[in-house]
Amino acid sequence: MGWVRRAIPTKNVQPDPILVGLDLNSTAARAVHGPAHIEPRPLVLGGAAEDLPMILSLENRHPVAGHAGAVLCRQAPHLACLDFLASLGERREWAAGRHRLDAAKALRVVFDHLQGACADAEGIVLAVPGYLTRAQVALIAQLAAKAKLKIVGSLAAPLANALAAYSVQPWVGTALVLDIDDHALVASTVTADGDQLWVHATQKWAALNLRVWKGRILDAIADRCVRQSRRDPRDCASAEQSIYEQLEHALGRAKEGKFVEVLIQTTHWYQNLILRPEEFASFCDRLVAQTVDHVRSLLASASTRETIRCICVTHAASRLPGLVGVLEKAIQAQPQSAEPLPSADFGDDLIEPLGEPAGVVVLPHDAAARSAHNIAVSFQRKELARGHLELTIPLPKSEATPADADPAKRNLRILSADP
Repeated sequence: MGWVRRAIPTKNVQPDPILVGLDLNSTAARAVHGPAHIEPRPLVLGGAAEDLPMILSLENRHPVAGHAGAVLCRQAPHLACLDFLASLGERREWAAGRHRLDAAKALRVVFDHLQGACADAEGIVLAVPGYLTRAQVALIAQLAAKAKLKIVGSLAAPLANALAAYSVQPWVGTALVLDIDDHALVASTVTADGDQLWVHATQKWAALNLRVWKGRILDAIADRCVRQSRRDPRDCASAEQSIYEQLEHALGRAKEGKFVEVLIQTTHWYQNLILRPEEFASFCDRLVAQTVDHVRSLLASASTRETIRCICVTHAASRLPGLVGVLEKAIQAQPQSAEPLPSADFGDDLIEPLGEPAGVVVLPHDAAARSAHNIAVSFQRKELARGHLELTIPLPKSEATPADADPAKRNLRILSADP
């Protein structure tokens, strides 16, 4: 009599759902992913790159999102569709050949591209710029749903960045959050009261967007080339595009205090330039002064009159030449008296000299995406109601409170490595 082997039933083990935090702004999309119980990992969105440029190429039969558009923004700007996120719901149109796109159609191309990378996600939370209206955020959610992205909620980038900074350097009171993308420089005042973060005011300055800063640096590099070789790279579209593509690397080197080499090559001539890091700050000194003036006006008009306890600078804003240095100088120069002392330096009276000294926190490049992932976890656990978080967000409970924090760490500057 033979033995009959019977299958032993096994309990089906369902894999943990994958959650995605997606940071979406007018410059690029970046994301982190993973289940709730482990540290999220970067999600590759643009081929071999983690970040996906928010630029469309209109050169071929079908619009293409990402690097294909980024390589055209200076060489053939009429074939590039960029800075469209803030125009959602408006009549602005990009036209090239047979292509006619408004902002909604352009964003749909981006979402169709992202759908492949996020196909396994069971829940996606977006971090969106603070300058978007509620109607625009609702339109983003509708377009994402049409692209079959499983959006479960969103939050404003000022809250996302403030939450990331708070997890590193807690504070009680009001913080200033600075961010920038291809549409605008954005500043927000965010208060932490021990239980929640809430946004007092947000203001944008489109005239100080990231493209303006890069354009100023490109012009300064071109002027240096003219002085050294009597040739202007702006006369050649491919040479100008080549300089523009080197700016991200150049900004990272200058931020680290290293010399920057810029290579300029055309079909007829070649030139290399060596620039000192402090030269980049001199290129942008007027833009820094304008930024500080705008921020001072925002603080003066804000409903709160409390001391600024912390300045949270996003990765993109920290790469603006000279800006973080001015903010640090303003903090260190604060007198400890009740009244501010007059100063000739435009940044010395930026922070109200009352209470504890403020600190400058430089966030990593994926800080907003990680905050969005944390919110996705809270949505999954039903700790928060799903939807758009615009003005307030609960603070995570921790054993250490800001009052118990080491005073020596209050002025700690958190530096992030370039991706």
